[in-house]
Amino acid sequence: MKKLTIQFVVFVAGFFALWLALSQVDWLTLFKVAKLSKAHQKELGTYVLNAYNFDKKQLSDSRSQKIIADLKNRICLANQVDIATIQTYIFHDAEVNAFAMPGGNVIVNTALISYCDNPDMLAGVLAHEIAHVQKEHVNKKLIRNIGMSSLLLLAGGSQNAGVIKRILQTLTTSSFDRDDEREADRVAVSYLQQTKIDPLPLAAFFAKMDKHAGAAPDLLDWVSTHPDAAERAASVRNAVGSTNVFRSSIDSASWTYLQQQCR
Repeated sequence: MKKLTIQFVVFVAGFFALWLALSQVDWLTLFKVAKLSKAHQKELGTYVLNAYNFDKKQLSDSRSQKIIADLKNRICLANQVDIATIQTYIFHDAEVNAFAMPGGNVIVNTALISYCDNPDMLAGVLAHEIAHVQKEHVNKKLIRNIGMSSLLLLAGGSQNAGVIKRILQTLTTSSFDRDDEREADRVAVSYLQQTKIDPLPLAAFFAKMDKHAGAAPDLLDWVSTHPDAAERAASVRNAVGSTNVFRSSIDSASWTYLQQQCR
């Protein structure tokens, strides 16, 4: 009996040791399925955007949507990013937030536009989200938090409301890892400089968020998904380097109009 007990303990210990070892293996990379294909990203993005449209109200003013789209196009064209791969949408929402979805869909909340002191702040946030898309950070976060198999099933046509809900929660409330955030900041600065837009307002935006985060619950979503705001403000300032000649990202009349529509 004692011998059987020892054998059982050894078996259990061996099983858990094997399980622990196998859990450390990056199976997605091993079998070369660590990334979603462009087609799967597009399908996934369509499902998620449709679900978000059902839950939230998109700003109906076409001029405002065009102002954001024109700014997106300007940033993309200056940085050899295909403008057709990034789509922008303004949604009515009291949370100060902007986030990227699969398939290149970038959501900007009305509260975030109202919160920006100037158009170059908004341009910095938009450049940051475009960087997340271009560097595959969105897909990486979804694979980590949701799982490749669930994402592929959804992209393949499986209508799973639970998975879509988890995806939206992941996109709007969970953070990227710090390396991805730093990379998005660096790329955003480069994008802005290439577009002849001053990157320093992005640093000012981070500093403002850090200052107000504790006293303003409406800022919690963006702060939670973009941590270390004070540190990143300093990093953006350091990355800017020498002063260049910049042009305003949005003309004053359009900016005034956009902010009025987002109140």
